[in-house]
Amino acid sequence: MIAHRFWTIRSLSICFALACISGLSAHAEPRMGLVAPGVGWAVLNQGTMVNRNDHLFWTSDDGGAWRDITPRDPASREIAGVFFLDASRGWVLLALKRETPKNNQESDNFITDIRGFDLASTTDGGASWTIKHLDSLPEGVGWASAGEIFFLDAAHGWMDIESPVPHWGGEGVLLATTDGGNTWKQIVEVNGGGGYGRIRFTDPLNGWIAGGPGGYYLYATNDGGRHWKEVAVPAPPWIAGLFENVAAQYALPKFKDGKQGLLPVKYSGPDKSGDGLSILALFSTSNGGRNWQAESYVNLDQGSDVPVVAVVDSGALAPKRSDKAPVTLAQLGLAGHTGETVSKEAPTGAGLYELSFMNAADGWGVSTNGRLLSTADGGVTWKEITPARKKVGMSLPVNNNISDTAGAAAAQIQVAAPSHGFLATSQ
Repeated sequence: MIAHRFWTIRSLSICFALACISGLSAHAEPRMGLVAPGVGWAVLNQGTMVNRNDHLFWTSDDGGAWRDITPRDPASREIAGVFFLDASRGWVLLALKRETPKNNQESDNFITDIRGFDLASTTDGGASWTIKHLDSLPEGVGWASAGEIFFLDAAHGWMDIESPVPHWGGEGVLLATTDGGNTWKQIVEVNGGGGYGRIRFTDPLNGWIAGGPGGYYLYATNDGGRHWKEVAVPAPPWIAGLFENVAAQYALPKFKDGKQGLLPVKYSGPDKSGDGLSILALFSTSNGGRNWQAESYVNLDQGSDVPVVAVVDSGALAPKRSDKAPVTLAQLGLAGHTGETVSKEAPTGAGLYELSFMNAADGWGVSTNGRLLSTADGGVTWKEITPARKKVGMSLPVNNNISDTAGAAAAQIQVAAPSHGFLATSQ
C-alpha cells in the first residue's frame, strides 16, 4: 500500500510540476463560492491558459444577474485564490508573472513564471478594492498560481500558498493575519505537517488543512498554525475489507461548534478483484476532532481525485458519479442513513466535479463540461447560471487603492466590458 501511495503521489506531483513549468494554471474552470443561498461569486478565465485574463463576478439573485467586480491590478490578470467572509468583505489573491527573457543572453533560472502576489481586499462587496503587494513570502525560484484563503472573522485570517516545484508540490507556505489582511506574517512550522490544501479554523487557535501530496493528508493545529500534526482516520473494517490496498483522501471537516463536527473521507484503491473502487464515508466527532466515529458510507464510483462533497446540516452530499448523467447526489447521514437524489431536470448531460451548498436545499455545482449550475431543492432540479451565458453588469470601482509595487497611478484604469461573462473541489 505504501509503495502504491508513493507512486500515485509522485505521479500527481510530476504532472503538477509540468503544468507549472509550461505556465499552465493548476486549477480547473470555473471556480465558485457561496456565502448565502443564491449569493456568491464565480471566476472565469477570458484569456488562454498561458495568458490568463481572469474575471471575478458576483450575483445576489442566484445567477439572474452578474456584476463584474474584478480587482483592477495592472500587474496581474490571474486570480490564484478568493475568499468572501460575507456579502461585503472579501479577499482576492492575484498572481504576478515574471517577464520572459528578451534574448538568449538573459538568465532564466526560474522553474515557474509566478514571481509573487498582490492581495486585494474589499469591504463593500467589490465596489472598491485596496491592493497591496504581499511582501511576507520568502525568496524562492517561483510559485504555483494557487492559494487557499480563509477568514474566521473580519480580523483573523490564514493563507496557504503553493510552494515552488522543487518541493514536488503538496507543501505550502502558511501566512496569518490578525488585522483583516493589512499585514501578514509567515508561520514557520516546528513539527512538520501543514501541507498545502484547503484551510478552515473553528477559532483563532484550532484549525485544519486538507490536502498535502495527492490530497492524502489531513492536518490539525491547536496553536493558530505554528504546529501541525497529521490526523489519520483509518477505514473501518467493513470498508477496509472491500479493498486489496486502500488510501484515504480527506475533505475539510465542518463544525457546528468547537466540539461537534463532521468529516467526509474518500477511500479508494483496487478491490479484491483488482478493479478500482471508491467509497465515501462520513465520520462524526463530539470532542473537537480528537476521535472520529464512522456514521455512513456509499460507493460513489468517483475517480481518484480529491473528494467532491459538501457537508450540510447533519449530513453530506456528493455526486454519485462525477462523469455520468443524470446528475445524482448521494446523501450521507448519521447512524447509517444513506439515500440519493436523481435529478429530474438539468441543463447539461455531464456530471459534477465541484459542489458548494449552504444547506440541504440550496447549492451550486460545477459540471464536467464547464457549466455553473444551481439548485434550490437539493438536486432534484438544476438550472444553468454560468455568467458567460447570462447578462453581466459592470460594477464601476469607486476607488482602487493600490500600494507598493502595484503603483498608485493604476487607480485611474477604466473597467472594460468583458467579451463574455463567468471558483476549489469540495467544500
